[in-house]
Amino acid sequence: MPRRNLMLRMIFILLATALAVFAYLSANPDSELWPRVNGLPLVGERMAAVQASLQEAARQRADARRRMPSALAEELSRPRPGQQEAFLQPWEWHRKAPSPGSADEGTPAHLSLSRVWVAPGIEIREAANPDSPLLHTMTTFTTLRSTVRVGDFFKVRHEGIAGWVHLPGYDVGDPAAPPLGNAPEPPRPLPAHDPDPELLARALSLFGSQEKAGRLGPYPLYTDFEDPALQIQLAGLAARHQQAYESRYGLPAIGEAKGAIVLFELEGAYRVYHLQSGHMHGLYASGHNNRGVVALYRGDRPAEEVGATLVHELTHLMNRRALGPALPSWLDEGLCEDLAFSRIGPGGELHTSEIGGGSVRGSKTFQFTGALSSLFRLRATLLDHRLPSHLELSSPNWRGFNSNADRRASYDLAGTWIRFLVDGENGKRAPALRAFLASVAAGKEPSGDRLFSYFEDNREVVEAGFRFWLSDGANRLLGPP
Repeated sequence: MPRRNLMLRMIFILLATALAVFAYLSANPDSELWPRVNGLPLVGERMAAVQASLQEAARQRADARRRMPSALAEELSRPRPGQQEAFLQPWEWHRKAPSPGSADEGTPAHLSLSRVWVAPGIEIREAANPDSPLLHTMTTFTTLRSTVRVGDFFKVRHEGIAGWVHLPGYDVGDPAAPPLGNAPEPPRPLPAHDPDPELLARALSLFGSQEKAGRLGPYPLYTDFEDPALQIQLAGLAARHQQAYESRYGLPAIGEAKGAIVLFELEGAYRVYHLQSGHMHGLYASGHNNRGVVALYRGDRPAEEVGATLVHELTHLMNRRALGPALPSWLDEGLCEDLAFSRIGPGGELHTSEIGGGSVRGSKTFQFTGALSSLFRLRATLLDHRLPSHLELSSPNWRGFNSNADRRASYDLAGTWIRFLVDGENGKRAPALRAFLASVAAGKEPSGDRLFSYFEDNREVVEAGFRFWLSDGANRLLGPP
């Protein structure tokens, strides 16, 4: 028995030592110990491959740090003040705000109102100071939940951002009254944005001397690397995108395409720009557009996945020109995801009636990618009886699009619903969807209830048809669960 205990202790010590050595080698890919490890029998060849991967990762990190200004790199690594508080602390409304100009004007106070109205152009700042860093600029009239007032500054939360807005003379006596009346302004098609010079300059500053310019269809391209095959595919997608959109949804776009596309080679540089652009701060993204600048990254992603990201973001630009800004997320993101789910050819062909994506098989793993991964996740949720209804998804109280925990699932579901309405059941609901979209473009309310009013069947029948189509299609494309 003592000998057995001794053996167990020795095995434990050897394992702990091996783990410690591996942890050290992982953090030091150029250590002098690596040649000895690589020369070991049985594992030496595999460890040499591990070292090469670690060295490449270290090179990319160093390259990203070299390209980005030190101030931005430092800001990327630190948490935003107030963000954690906004997510974790409950809202409190037990104290009234001081009136502007009172003795307590500089003292933080909890508010008796739950929301404040903001207009396009209002800036969300990091602190209650007009000179503090800019986090986001509003583009529409909307209400924001407010927690604290300091003078004319109100602490708010919007799309994952926790910050302060400056509203001089804001009337807290009637916080429920919108600035333009009680009826919200419906979306209407608007011309495309020219790219914002400040945002574009901020993105290009991360390229340093690596900046390269070109074109993707009607859009100027700015990037920091060369990949001819990828750029041929992206150029084809950008050139064909508007025609695919108008054909699929029956919506003409007003004006001409405008904007700029910024394609980063490294994910780290994109993350810095995403943080600095103040758009959807705190939410994970592989691409985004803001004030006419579409940004995305290559990283180690498959070309089709990069193409799908570009299609998603260009669809946001088209939604503005065909339907209008300020669409509800279930519709805005649903249209973007539906087109991004399409199969993409190597020359940028966009096969909208076919599902894209693929699979990656390792020695012990198997993983779906792209639209197939979305189907895989939705089928699992359906089988687990946790799939939300369209009534829930389109509810104003649905918060899934603004939560990292539920955001991917909400995008998957919204895009799959649009795809069902266009292609499902032999396309029998496509005319109703297109009629609804035309009514939204004409100024009607873009609500889920109005969408369902265009169908001959009641909501229960449409929901049941969607669930059957989802299950049947997933089983055909993915195999049995």
